[in-house]
Amino acid sequence: MKIRTPKLLAMAFTLALSCHSLFAENWITPLDGDIYVSQLSIPGTHDSATGEGFQGGLAFVGPGMAQTQDLSLSEQWDCGIRVFDLRPTVKQEGGEPVLQIYHGIIETKMSFKNALLLLRDKLVENPGEFAIVIMRHENDANKDLQDNWSTLMSQCLNSEEIADYLVDFKPKMTIGDLRGKILIMSRDEYSKGPVGGYITSWSHSENYIDQIKTRFKGKVRTENAIVQDFYEFTMEGGSERKKTTVLNLLQKTMSMSSISWTVNHTSGYTKSANSNSNRENAQNTNGAVLEFLSDDSHSGRTGIIMMDFAGVDESKGYETKGLELTKAIIAQNQRYIPRATGIGQTNEDKSRICVKERSVEAEGRIAAYSANGNMVASGGNRITLPAKGTYMIKNNSEVRKVFVRK
Repeated sequence: MKIRTPKLLAMAFTLALSCHSLFAENWITPLDGDIYVSQLSIPGTHDSATGEGFQGGLAFVGPGMAQTQDLSLSEQWDCGIRVFDLRPTVKQEGGEPVLQIYHGIIETKMSFKNALLLLRDKLVENPGEFAIVIMRHENDANKDLQDNWSTLMSQCLNSEEIADYLVDFKPKMTIGDLRGKILIMSRDEYSKGPVGGYITSWSHSENYIDQIKTRFKGKVRTENAIVQDFYEFTMEGGSERKKTTVLNLLQKTMSMSSISWTVNHTSGYTKSANSNSNRENAQNTNGAVLEFLSDDSHSGRTGIIMMDFAGVDESKGYETKGLELTKAIIAQNQRYIPRATGIGQTNEDKSRICVKERSVEAEGRIAAYSANGNMVASGGNRITLPAKGTYMIKNNSEVRKVFVRK
């Protein structure tokens, strides 16, 4: 069911975001935990780690050939990005094989493990949020080392520093299922997986019939999904075809009655595979999506939108509109507030956290966070909340949202 809010609320939400050039409030934290994640409008980044810079023998061509982001992963998080496209490959470091994030054959400065640790630390600071990683084995580089990828990936995801912050994919996953966690959806299989889930039948087609063939697969069950990643459109009229493809899926996402996951890429290149071509496409396609969302009649969810040059409205002379689009996608969650049918999947009777008025009791350390992610109280076994309002209460691995009315 769609619940429409007054335009004033959406305008206020957008204005609050615009007060900070690189900061968005923790926009997921205030949302009800029983809303399905697939019902949200979530901004994401394509080839996310390219904003970290490049290293290795081809570092000198990285800025001109492989850059799709200007912001670091941390800066992307701070402006509201919650879905990250990470592409690890195997390289030698100190005589040992390790997982490093690449774009094609060009190495970024970010290792896969450090990227996950960064997201982990963001979630420790902001336990009412979540992160989604869409992962691909970037196997164009160091081909003689790639036999190690499957084992190294399994070791990384099951490591002590990371494993407790990962969550398994399941159909009808709610915000409550994902709060404080990272969901890793891999386009490639690895040993002892999936930790998170796998994505099959990924679509690079502009044809909607191909896009709806995608599946999100957990350990037990599989769910239908829709992916549009039509990224190479160098043909005559290609830029218009890309915009049409993106807006077609966006319109269908908003109108569909099902809650299928949708991943809609505005990213791609118009002339050849280089950074300025990505910028030119961002200027065209991000702008088209912004115009679409500015129409008051388009008040449904967008699903996941993966973009180039997120968080910046200008890059190397191109009007990429990445910050404006990021804010517009987040604001869409106020123009369309879903009331999920996920109620009942979380059983508060089994909660170890007991809340009575402003008093919170639980076994062990308790921490309370305001809706903007700031810690407002902490202590052992019992704390007192400072005022009425919405709080996220964290006790060990449990996170619970509470409302204090007086």
